[in-house]
Amino acid sequence: MTYSQQQDCDFTQGSSSENAPTIQAVRRLAPRDADFWADPGKQPTPQSWQDQNLSTLAGTVYSYTRDVIERLARQGTPADMVQTGNEITNGMLWPLGVISGNGGERWDGFITLLKAAIAAVRDGSQQDASVMVHIDRGGDNAGSRRFYDSILEQGVDFDVIGLSYYPWWHGPLSALQANLSDLAPRYNKDIVIVETAYPWKFTNGDSQRSFGGSYPVLLPGYPPSPEGQISFIRELLSLLGQLPDQLGRGLVYWESAWIPGAGLEQDTGDTWGDMALFDHEGRALSSIKCYEDTAFLGH
Repeated sequence: MTYSQQQDCDFTQGSSSENAPTIQAVRRLAPRDADFWADPGKQPTPQSWQDQNLSTLAGTVYSYTRDVIERLARQGTPADMVQTGNEITNGMLWPLGVISGNGGERWDGFITLLKAAIAAVRDGSQQDASVMVHIDRGGDNAGSRRFYDSILEQGVDFDVIGLSYYPWWHGPLSALQANLSDLAPRYNKDIVIVETAYPWKFTNGDSQRSFGGSYPVLLPGYPPSPEGQISFIRELLSLLGQLPDQLGRGLVYWESAWIPGAGLEQDTGDTWGDMALFDHEGRALSSIKCYEDTAFLGH
């Protein structure tokens, strides 16, 4: 479950409650702490929080996060895992929580806000929910180590490493494998590939946007087809399954249901419709079987 202002707590509560009888997987909650998209290139503070200083904002983050966790628990759908921010490689809740900018770096604001969010998860769930810290460095070992070393040195307490991996942005599978193989023994924490996708075709049903004006560069041996999708997903699961001590916990496919017309703004779409696990009419592709493939993890 991921939400920001366009998918608020009431929306998330309703979705969780409606699906509670059939949910078998981990309930993962990913509040973005933003009014719209938050990613490495933008982490805007919600408009209603923008006049707060760092101390007040940290308190707001704590209260807001704890309220969400407790409301979900009260209705019988507690979060098993909470992702504190989305792809927070360069901080969160800018400008107070930005890490790099104006030719320098500062970690103190970001660390204050991140610790507030994590404390809220711990307190709101009575320590039952695990905490994920998510960055976008799937194929970048140096960048991953630098980030996680930095937050651990400053006393950030978390349980799960979350990585995004899109091969057209984050490099070949060999780069992902090298990163996973280093991070697992280095930190001894569970690892989830928490964002990934692959195309099933190269025709944009929305005729709107694409990645920088062109379609992404694909991996050799993985064609843009449902078969290519499921081979790609199985390879990621296999790489995770090879990690020691069962530290590779799984992946989240983003976004399996992004079909044309499902964009967040009316009458807009993008190339993500070609990355879904459904065709442009909403019919499930054969690659939907990836959700049955947990055996590739080896546990």
